[in-house]
Amino acid sequence: MVEQAMAIATPERLRHAGEEGVEVVPAMRDRDRPEQITPLQPKVVSAPLDRMWKDGRITQEEFNAGDRYRSDAYLAAVDPGAGTVDWNRAGSGGNGSRVPSVFSAQVVADARMRWRDSNRAMSELTRIVLAHALIDEHKLEEIGQAVFGFRNHRDAAASGQAAVRMALSGLARHYDGA
Repeated sequence: MVEQAMAIATPERLRHAGEEGVEVVPAMRDRDRPEQITPLQPKVVSAPLDRMWKDGRITQEEFNAGDRYRSDAYLAAVDPGAGTVDWNRAGSGGNGSRVPSVFSAQVVADARMRWRDSNRAMSELTRIVLAHALIDEHKLEEIGQAVFGFRNHRDAAASGQAAVRMALSGLARHYDGA
């Protein structure tokens, strides 16, 4: 799963995420300093998949399918701008044998094959919606504007949500049959 889905909020990120994109994490004790309690921390839930899951707008199967798709896309390096780990440099600066070569090659190859198979099974519109929502992590409103041309914010958000739910449903059916 992409770890950037939830991050500690800055005031700018809170404003950008809006009210529905913020979740408050309960206070926790610091293990190193048990006498100190960390105050409530607002976190931004930026990915549409995680937001829709958090709000109960998608099923467990739809969430699992979306998470699997974005994990495969991430491993397959579908988004060249996405930050990835250079597994060749992990361990001893690239000279060590800590990272098996099969990991860097076979896992990536398998993810690419699964991602391509999923995309072949989907319509072009579904692929576009999945790319906007799961890979680029655009807001639902932005998806409605970009894919369907809605200018009104409510209509754009509603159409984006409907499109993502339908795309995730189709993706879940694909993975169920695969």
